[in-house]
Amino acid sequence: MFLHSCDQENRMNRMKQQTYTIVSGLLFALIAIIHLLRALSGWGATLNGWSAPMWMSWVAVIITGVLAVNAFLLAGR
Repeated sequence: MFLHSCDQENRMNRMKQQTYTIVSGLLFALIAIIHLLRALSGWGATLNGWSAPMWMSWVAVIITGVLAVNAFLLAGR
């Protein structure tokens, strides 16, 4: 009985971790897509009067893209 309970608890924890990793990957992928669209279309981004340079979006595409891919790879394990 105890072994069954531990095994079931381990599976539940694994499912929660996998769900968290997939959701994280989706959010990082969405952010990467938005930055890619900004960089390709030339949309401006201004925060409190400061204009973010376009190269920042390219850096964000690379960083968030790598994080998304790694999250999906980790979720597939």
